[in-house]
Parts: sequence; C-alpha cells; structure tokens
Amino acid sequence: MNLSEKLENMKIQDKNSLTLSEDTSLADLADSIDYTDVLGNIDAMVYENIDTVASEMRQVVHAILLLDISQSMAGTELATEQAIVKLLDEQKNYNVRITTVLFNSIAKKEHNDILAKDAKPISIYTSGYTRLYDTAIEEINNFDAKYPNANEKVFFLMETDGEDNESKYGAAEKLKTLIESQLAKGREFFLLAEGIEAIKLATKIGIPKNRARNFSKDMDGVQLVIDAANEVIKQLRLNGKVTNDWSKKIDAHYLLTTGKENTPNLTDDDTTLRLNKK
Repeated sequence: MNLSEKLENMKIQDKNSLTLSEDTSLADLADSIDYTDVLGNIDAMVYENIDTVASEMRQVVHAILLLDISQSMAGTELATEQAIVKLLDEQKNYNVRITTVLFNSIAKKEHNDILAKDAKPISIYTSGYTRLYDTAIEEINNFDAKYPNANEKVFFLMETDGEDNESKYGAAEKLKTLIESQLAKGREFFLLAEGIEAIKLATKIGIPKNRARNFSKDMDGVQLVIDAANEVIKQLRLNGKVTNDWSKKIDAHYLLTTGKENTPNLTDDDTTLRLNKK
C-alpha cells in the first residue's frame, strides 16, 4: 500500500483509529505510517520526476512555423507577436529548435533553426498576397537538405487565411507529393486555415485531415494558432506523438465564435483523406 492509500484509509477508519485534523501532530502521523513507506514513496516520486525531466531535455523537437502575413491578416499582428513570445518563453529550457517564416508575396525567415532560448521576438507587418505553396516547398526542401535522416521529432505548421494566389512554381500537386514523402519519414504537418475549408485544402496538399483545423481570425483565435504549435511541441517532448487534442482550444473558440463544429468526429487513427493517385 502506498502513502496516498494509507492516508486515505486513515480518513475512513473507525472511531478508534487516528483521524487527521488540524491538531494531528507529526508524531501521531509518524506512529501510524511506516516511515520506510514514506521514504520509498518519496524516492519513487523523485526518480520518476528525474526520468521524465531528463527524457524531455534529451528530446529534440524541430518546429517549423509558416505564418501568413498577407494584407488580409491585418489586425492580427500584435496577437501573433505576443503568442510567439509566450511559446519561446515556455520552450526555452528544452531542446526545441525553432524556424519561423513569415510569408505574403515573398517569404522572410525570422528564426532559422535556432534553439528557443536564443530566438528573439519578432515584428509583423501585413501586406501583399498569399504565397503558401512556394513557401512550404522551399522550407521543406531546406529542412530536408539539412536533416535528410533526422531521428528527431519534426513538425511543420502552416497558417493561412485563404487560397494561395501568389506562388509561381509551387503547384498544389507538387507540394502534396513533397509532403507525402516527409510523412513517410515520420514528420508531422498541421494546417490552420481561415476563409477556406481546412480539410479541403489539407486534402489538396496531402496533409492528414486530423491535422487540419479552421480557426477564427480574431485576436484570441490567432493567438490560439501559435498556442496549438506550443501544444504540439509539448506532446512531442513528453510522448513522442501528437493526439487529436492538440487543437482543443482552437475547436472550442471556433464553436463559440461561429456556432460550427470544427472538423467533427475525428479519431487518432483517422490520418488519411488524401487524394488518390490516378
């Protein structure tokens, strides 16, 4: 019987047994519980915690964030900046490497594969159009060239508020083929979309539907996009995998602001919904 069970039993024992109250002394408690059990439980908790922390510290996570800063995202700049500061602060003590790319008609890399503790806050200015496909193709190729056989946990998160209307050489089918090759390496992809059906776009470019969500484009909704990236990092650090609750805050906010369910009835095994090759 462990310590917590002994304490619980002491609360429900009959009137002749010790009952815990504000007046219960340490001596009374020591007489009623074998001190070896106490020390054993403390040792177990300490070593379990050490193992968990050590495992988190060893786990390398690569987070590649592709964020839309086209003109239609005006009004969301501060919310995104603040959310990124929060993410960097929460991940600064871990082996988390951050790449942040802001894209509109061009792509600008703010963080280039650096540890979260070394990453600086960013400033966002919205303008231009949406160059999603080309940006994603470039960044996937850049990462794969640098880490062709990486065993670390890797995920790409794409945020957009509409269809691509600026890519020159990056057709959706080309991006789809590239993403599928990365999925085969165990790398994860997430799509957060507004102004377009997320699952429809995810299907078009090869992202599993349980990794696609719509978000509401207000201050809270945009912050929750970055918070979702933060949640993915935490899950990969702790468990090495991501479950469908990565988007629970986005889903709740989307329901509150739109009255619509956000990609309902998904299961952890529901990782397909890709276009079949003809």
